[in-house]
Amino acid sequence: MIMQRWSDRRETVTGEREREGWAREDEARTFEHRRQAYVEFYEAVKALARTAYDHCYGFTEEPELEEGWQSDAFAKLAQLQFYADRAVAAAASAAYGAAWSWGQYGVHDAPDDPSFY
Repeated sequence: MIMQRWSDRRETVTGEREREGWAREDEARTFEHRRQAYVEFYEAVKALARTAYDHCYGFTEEPELEEGWQSDAFAKLAQLQFYADRAVAAAASAAYGAAWSWGQYGVHDAPDDPSFY
């Protein structure tokens, strides 16, 4: 009976250690996914703003932005919103909205237009 009690206690301690290890692994994996989502969104919204800038400055041939020019940044925003807290998600959404509006409403090849700035 004493041996069984020691064995049960050992199994309980081992199980707790395993659960703690799994929790640490999950936390590390979530952190890595969050970091990746933040970085990918930053790069995508930066590219979105660059596309808008190039369009408004006339560095592009076409007077209209191509269909889906904002799709990559929007997808990255959705991914970021899954991992981010409310404040970060709101700031990211505002950054996306600003870059999108700049390209959507900016006039092609008109850097002197007041709406450009």
